[in-house]
Amino acid sequence: MTKPKAQTVRHLFARYLTLKSVRDLVDEVASDGLSTRSRQRKDGSVAVTMPFGRGNLYHLLSNPIYIGKIRHKNHVYDGEHEPIVTSVTFEEAQTLRASQAPRRRSSSNVTQPHLLTGLLFDEAGEKLRSVHANKQGVRYRYYVSKQFVDQRRKGSEGCRLPAPALESLVEHPLNRILSDHAQLSDWVGQWADAGEIQSAMRRADEMRLRSASGTADAKRSLLQKIVRRITLKPGSLTIELDRCSLSELLLDRILPSSDGSQVTSIECPIGMKRRGVETRTVLTDGSNSNREPDGALIDLLRRAHLYLAQLTDGANRSLTDVAILNGTDASEVSRLLPFAFLAPKIAANIVAGDQPVELTAHRLSRLSDLPLAWTDQAALLGF
Repeated sequence: MTKPKAQTVRHLFARYLTLKSVRDLVDEVASDGLSTRSRQRKDGSVAVTMPFGRGNLYHLLSNPIYIGKIRHKNHVYDGEHEPIVTSVTFEEAQTLRASQAPRRRSSSNVTQPHLLTGLLFDEAGEKLRSVHANKQGVRYRYYVSKQFVDQRRKGSEGCRLPAPALESLVEHPLNRILSDHAQLSDWVGQWADAGEIQSAMRRADEMRLRSASGTADAKRSLLQKIVRRITLKPGSLTIELDRCSLSELLLDRILPSSDGSQVTSIECPIGMKRRGVETRTVLTDGSNSNREPDGALIDLLRRAHLYLAQLTDGANRSLTDVAILNGTDASEVSRLLPFAFLAPKIAANIVAGDQPVELTAHRLSRLSDLPLAWTDQAALLGF
C-alpha cells in the first residue's frame, strides 16, 4: 500500500482551507474517488482502495511530517526530508482547526463531545447523527438514526441511543486490544525490530491509561484516528480497526508500504431494549464492567431512606412535617417511602449499576404496589 502522494496532500490542504470543514472535505474526496492507500496483492495487482475518513483527514491535516518535521511524543523536530506543503499553508490549517473547536463546544452544547461522530452507521449503511436533548435543565447526548431525525415518521423503526452507554461499549474492546501485547506485537512486527516493538508496547500502555483517565477530546482524537467505521446491527456492534493507523501511533512514525488488508473487525455482542422512543444498549455477554450507576435511581433510594429516617427518629413527625422539611409534598413522601424497604440485594445492585436496563427511576417511582416479599420484588423488577 502507498501513502497519499505529494500532489494529493497539497490538494487536500488547499481544499480544506477553501471548504473550511473536514466533514465537507470527506464528502468531496469520496465523490472524487481519492483514497488513502491502494491495497496490493503480492502479484502486484490492486485489490482495493481505502477512502479517506474523517480520522484520516484530521491526522493528515495536523501531521508536521508534511512540512519537513518529525513529531516525537510531545515534541516536534526538524527532519531531513523535503516538505510537501509550505509552513504558511500548514499554520493556516491549524488555525482553522483551532477556530472551529470553540463552535463545537459553545454554550449551546454540553461540554462532553460526542466521541463517535462520523464513525457510527446502522445496518442499512445510514450514518447515525449526534444530537443533544434538554430535560429539566440537564443536557443529554444521543446518537440517533435518520428515521428518528426525520420528524419521527409514523411507523418508523428509528432509535435514539444514549451516547455514554454506546461510547463505553466501543471503548471497552479497544482498551482490551491496547492491553494485548502479543496481538499488538504481531501487528507492528512487520514494520519494527525488537527494540521498537518494546517501545511500542510501552506507548500502548500509556495510550490505554490516557484513554481511561484523559479528557473526552483526547479519547475522541484517538478513536477518530484508529477506527474506520462502527456498524450497529440487531444483536451486535462491529468496530473496524485500522491496524496501520494504530501501528503508526505506537511506532510514532509514518509507515512504509505493506501488502494485504490492514483492517481488523471486532464484533461485540449487545442487546437493545426499547423504552418509549429511546433504545438503551447493554452487553449481552454477562459483562457489566462498562455499566455506570444510575444517579436518578440512587437519588430515589436516598430520598426514600431519608424520609423513613425522619419519620422514625423520635421527633414524632407526620408525613406533612417531613414533606415541609424537605421542600416537597406529602404525596411524594408517601409514594417514595416504600422503596426504603427494597431487598438489600436489589438496593446494592442499583448502587453498583447492575440493575436491569429497563429499570429506571421513572418506572420505579410509578409502581403503585411494591410487594413486601423480597423474592416477589426481585421477580417484579427483573432481578
